[in-house]
Amino acid sequence: MDNKILLKKLEIEDLYEVTEIHLASFPQSIISKLGKEAVIKYYEWQFTSAIDLYAIGAYRDDKMVGCCFGGVFFAALSGYLYRHRGFIAKRLFFQPWLFFNPTLLKKIFHGFYIQVKYSINKRKFKTFKSVNDDHHFGILEIASAPSARGLGVGRFLMDHSEKYARENNFKIMCLTVRPENRNAVQFYEHIGWVKEGDLESWQGRMRKVLVHE
Repeated sequence: MDNKILLKKLEIEDLYEVTEIHLASFPQSIISKLGKEAVIKYYEWQFTSAIDLYAIGAYRDDKMVGCCFGGVFFAALSGYLYRHRGFIAKRLFFQPWLFFNPTLLKKIFHGFYIQVKYSINKRKFKTFKSVNDDHHFGILEIASAPSARGLGVGRFLMDHSEKYARENNFKIMCLTVRPENRNAVQFYEHIGWVKEGDLESWQGRMRKVLVHE
C-alpha cells in the first residue's frame, strides 16, 4: 500500500469529507454537538467570510486523511452562529439539553454582540479587511482521521501552512488549543510553537514567530 501523503487545496465541494474528519476528531466541540449539517455550514462560512483562507487537505490513497483551515479570520465562530441563528434556534428547540451547555450559549450571545458591533462600525471593519497590521496567520482548525494517526499528517499540514504563511509575508502564526489536550500541546511545542500569556492561567493560545525583528 502506498503511504505517500499528497496535498490538495480544498474547495466547498470537499466539505463532506472535512465534516467526517471533524466529527471524528472533535466529537465534544460546540459545532459537533449541533450535528453534521451544522459542521458543514461552519466550514462553508469560513469560505465566504475569511479575509485570507488557506484550506488544505492531506490525502492518502485518494482519501482525505486530514485537513487544516488557516488564514486571517473575522468572527469565525461568532459570525457563523449569528449568520445561522435561525438554523441554530431550531437545533436548540429539538435538542433542548444544549441549553445546559454554558459555553455554547456564551458563544451565541457573543456572536450577536460581534455582529451588532460590526453593523455600527462597518468602516473600521472594511479597513481591517484590507490592512492586517499585525500580519498574523491563524490556524483555525487542524485535524487528522483516527485511522491515519501516527502517519505524520498533522506535521505535514502544519509544514505546508507555515510555508504558505512565510511565502505571503506573515510574521506570526497563532492558534488556540485545549490546555488539557497535552498531546496536541506537546506536538506544537515540538515544532517550535510557544505558549502565549500567563502560564499559570493559560487559556490555550500559542504562537510561532516567523519573522524576528
